[in-house]
Amino acid sequence: MLTLRELRLIDPGTTGNSSRGRHFVQYAVLVLLMLVAHAIPAVAQADDAADPAQVAFFENRVRPLLVEHCLDCHGPKKQEGDVRLDSITSSRAKISSGHVILPGKSPESRLFKVIEYRDDDIQMPPKGKLPEAAIADLKRWIDAGAVWPKSAQDGAPSGDNLRDPQVAREKHWAFQPLNESPPPSVKNRSKVKTPVDQYILHKLEGVGLDLSSAADKAKWIRRVTFDLHGLPPTFAEVQSFMSDRSPSAEETVVNRLLDSPRYGERWGRHWLDVARYADTKGYVFTDEHRYPYAYTYRDWVIQAFNSDMPYNEFVKYQLAADQVDAGPDKMHLAALGFLTTGRRYLNNTHDIIDDRIDVTMRGFLGMTVQCARCHDHKFDPVSIDEYYGFYGIFQASYEPEELPEIGKPGDSQAYKEFLEELAKREKVVDEAEQKYFEKVQHSMRHRVGEILQLLIKQSSPARDDAQMKIEGEEPQPRMVNQWRDWLNNHRDRNQLVFGVWYDTFGLKASEFSSKLDELITKAKASGEGSKPVHPLLLKKLEEKKPVNLYDLARLYGELFREIDGAWQEYLKQNPDSKAFVEGSQEQLRVVLYGDASPTKWTINEARQAFDRAMNDDLRAKRRKVEELKVTSPGAPPRAMVLLDREKIGGQRVFQRGNPGRQGNEVQRQFLKVLNPTGAPFKKGSGRLELAEAITGSAQHLAARVMVNRVWQQHFGNGLVRTASDFGIRGEPPSHPELLDYLAREFIRSGWSVKKLHRLILKSAVYRQASTPTEKSLTVDPENRLLSYMPRQRLSLEAMRDSMLFVSQTLDESHGGRPFGSLTDPKEHRRTVYALINRNDLPGTFRAFDFADPDASAPARPQTTVPQQALFFLNSEFVADQTRLLAASIKVPANDGDKAVTELYKRVLSRVPTPEEKKLAVEFVMTGSTGKPAENAEKKDQHLTPWQQLAQVLLMTNEYLFVD
Repeated sequence: MLTLRELRLIDPGTTGNSSRGRHFVQYAVLVLLMLVAHAIPAVAQADDAADPAQVAFFENRVRPLLVEHCLDCHGPKKQEGDVRLDSITSSRAKISSGHVILPGKSPESRLFKVIEYRDDDIQMPPKGKLPEAAIADLKRWIDAGAVWPKSAQDGAPSGDNLRDPQVAREKHWAFQPLNESPPPSVKNRSKVKTPVDQYILHKLEGVGLDLSSAADKAKWIRRVTFDLHGLPPTFAEVQSFMSDRSPSAEETVVNRLLDSPRYGERWGRHWLDVARYADTKGYVFTDEHRYPYAYTYRDWVIQAFNSDMPYNEFVKYQLAADQVDAGPDKMHLAALGFLTTGRRYLNNTHDIIDDRIDVTMRGFLGMTVQCARCHDHKFDPVSIDEYYGFYGIFQASYEPEELPEIGKPGDSQAYKEFLEELAKREKVVDEAEQKYFEKVQHSMRHRVGEILQLLIKQSSPARDDAQMKIEGEEPQPRMVNQWRDWLNNHRDRNQLVFGVWYDTFGLKASEFSSKLDELITKAKASGEGSKPVHPLLLKKLEEKKPVNLYDLARLYGELFREIDGAWQEYLKQNPDSKAFVEGSQEQLRVVLYGDASPTKWTINEARQAFDRAMNDDLRAKRRKVEELKVTSPGAPPRAMVLLDREKIGGQRVFQRGNPGRQGNEVQRQFLKVLNPTGAPFKKGSGRLELAEAITGSAQHLAARVMVNRVWQQHFGNGLVRTASDFGIRGEPPSHPELLDYLAREFIRSGWSVKKLHRLILKSAVYRQASTPTEKSLTVDPENRLLSYMPRQRLSLEAMRDSMLFVSQTLDESHGGRPFGSLTDPKEHRRTVYALINRNDLPGTFRAFDFADPDASAPARPQTTVPQQALFFLNSEFVADQTRLLAASIKVPANDGDKAVTELYKRVLSRVPTPEEKKLAVEFVMTGSTGKPAENAEKKDQHLTPWQQLAQVLLMTNEYLFVD
C-alpha cells in the first residue's frame, strides 16, 4: 500500500504554504502510477491476439467473405498470381508485389489494396467491388492483427475428429458426464476445511507446494464483503467479527452478506456482463436509441440473485418466461430482456437473431455456436444445419409492439399525467398513419396507369423503357406487386374490364395494333364471335386508339381516375351510398373499392408501401412516444418480451450465411453432441424446450459453466479461463475434478447459487493470504494452482460505490430507471443503476475496464493505464466525494489524533499505525495553520490539507485492491 511517508514531497517543517497541498496530491498520483505500472503483476494487459472476440469476428465476418469471393481463384484448387487465402501460412506469404496480409497494417497489405480498387491493373474481385461494409470488416480484421485460428493444414495437431458429435462426446472433457470420483487424499489434512481444499491441495502437493497461511480476520472480512456486496465493511463490522471467537463466526458473516439486497446488486451486475445488457440499442438511424424498459430486466436479474432463484428456473425464465407461470403481476416476463436488450444492428433481423443465439449458447453452455452461421464449425461439433435450427427458434418468435405491463402502476398523479400525455402523442401517430394509409390507397387508385407501365417494364418480352412515362417517383414496389397478384388471381372475373389487357399483354409493338383492332371489332359485333368490353373502356379505345402497351396502360389509368372522381362527387350528393345506383360505372368502381379490390389493404399491409418521407415522419412521431416512456416518472414498467408467432413455418439453411441462397430445410432441435437422441422441438418456437434441454440433457455442461463463472468472480480467474468457450479451442480446466465436484453439488443443492457461494467461501483456499512465497512464484508463476489468494483490483462499480459509501452519501434505493452519468457529483445511486449507453460508452467506463455491452462478455479485462490514476486527481466526482468524506468526520478540528483515526476507520476499516497517525496529523495540522485561501471550499479551488489526506487514502493500493 502507499504510506504517508511514501507520499511526502518536502520536509514536514515546510508545510505551511498552499502550494504544498497541490504538490502533495500530484506527487501521490505519480507514485501511484509507478506502483500500479510496475509493482502489481495481477493486472497485466491481455494479449489481443488471443482475444476470443477477434476469433469470433474472423469466423463470422472474414472467413465467409474469403470463401465466397476469393477461394475459387485463390484456394486449394487454384492459386492465381501465387496467392492463396485459405490458411494462415499462405495468407501471410510475401509475393513479388508485397505481403498478401501484413498483420496490423492494412494500407501495406496487398489484399487490402486490391479490394479497395487502388491498383490500376489489379482489382479484386474482378466482377465488381465488394460492399463498403465488407471492406471495412477486412480492414478492421487486418488492423487488429489478422487473427486466424490455426487448422490442421497449418500444422496444428489434428488428433481425434472432435467435430464429430459422437467422438467429441466421448473425448472432450466438457461434453462428458460429471465425474463422480471422491475427493483425492492429501498429506496435509490439517489445512483441509472443505472438499474444495482437497482438490486444490492435491495438485499443490504434486509440485511441492502448499496452501498459504490464512489471512488475518480483518483481511478476510474485507475480502468477502467486497466479493458479495461490492462495498467495504464498516469498522464496526470488522471489530465485531474479530471479537467473535465462535466456530461459526465466518458462516454468520457470509449469511448476513447473502441475505442483504446489496448481494443481488453486486452479483446481478456480473450476470449482466454475460447478458450484454445495455439501456440503448446501438445505431438505429432515426429510431429512439434508448430502450424504455431495459431496466426491468436489470431489476429482475438483481431480484433473482437476492431470492436465490434456482439456476434452472433462472435459465427457463430468460428464454421462455412467456410460456410458463410468470408469477405475481407477471414480473417474470421481464426476464426475457436477456434476449431483447442486445444490439439492433441497424435493425437487421439476421444479425439480431445471430446475437440471440450467441448470448444463449455462450452464456448458458459456453458454446460458440455462432461460428456455424456460414459453414460447419471449424473446431466444435456444431453443423450449419444445427445453427439454422436455432435460428428457426428465434425466427419463430417476435417482439410485440405493445409490451405487457408488469407490477402495479398505482393511482399516482404522475401515472395519470403519463396516460394523458401518452394518449395525446399516440393520437398524433394514429392520425398521421391513417392519413398516409388513405394517401397510399388514393395512390393505388389514381396511379393505375403507372403501375401497369411498371408491370410491362418488368415483363421481358415487351420491355421498352423509352415508351414509359411516369411523373415523379415510381409507385412503391409493394403496390405494383399487389396489382400483379390481383390481375393474376382474378382473370376469369375481370374479362369485361381487363380482357383487353390480358389479350395484349406481352405482345410486341408490331403485333399490338392489329390485335387491338381485332378486339375492338369483336366488342362492337353482336352474336357469335363477339367479345364483351366494358363500354366506357371501349369508348376510350376508339377515341384515343393506343399504339402500344404503354399507351394502353395510361388509358386504363385515365379511365380509373375519372371513375374515382365521379364516385367522390356522387358521395357528396349521396353520402350514405355504397355503390352507384345505376349506370355502367359500378363495374369499374368495384375494381377500386370492392371487397376483393387490390386497393383493399389493411393498415399493416399498407405500411409496407409507405415512402421514405412518410416513414421518417412516423418515426419522428413515434420517437416522441418512446421518449415519454423513457423520461416520464409515471410510466409503468413493462417487460421486453418475445412471443411465439401464430404461424411457424420451416427454416432453411442460408448457404454461406446468405439469406438469398437458401438450402435444405432443417429442424428446430438441440445440439446432437449434447443430446444425440433428442427429438425436434414441437412446442411453438421451441424456446421452452431449448431452456429445458440446457438444464436437462445438457445439465452437466450448464452446471460446469455457471460454477466456473462463480469461481472466476471469487478468485479472479475461472478454473476454465475461457469462461464462455468450453469447446475444443477453449482452455481445459486447471482442476477438472474440482470443477465437476462443484457442478455436482450445484445440481444436488437444487441449483442454488447461494449454497455454491457458501461451499467456496468456507474453504481454506479462499481463506489464504495473498502473499506468494518465492517457491510458488518459481513453480507456478501464474498462480494457476492457487497456492495463495490472488490480489484483485476493485471493479468500476465497487470503486465508485465505495467512495460514496465511505463519504456516507450512498443512495441505496433499489431498482427503477437508470440515472445518467457516473461522474455527476449529484448522482449517488449504486453504479449498477447507471445508464449503459452502447452508442457512446463514457470514458470512465472504458478506462476502468467495463464489459463491452455489444456482446456477451465472459470476463472483464484488467488493464493498468495512467487514466485510472489521473481520474482520482482530475475527476470532479472524486473531489466532491473527498470534500464530503472530510466533512463527514465530526471531530473538532484541533483534535488531530482523533480526526485522523476516524478517517482511517471510515476509509480503510482500521485504525492507523502510530507512524501513519504521526505523519498524517503532522501534515494536516501543520498545513492548516497557514492562512486559508478565500473561498477554499468552492469546487474550483484547491483542496484543503484535510481533504487532501482524505483523497490520498482513497488512492492507496490498500483501498483500491482487495488482498
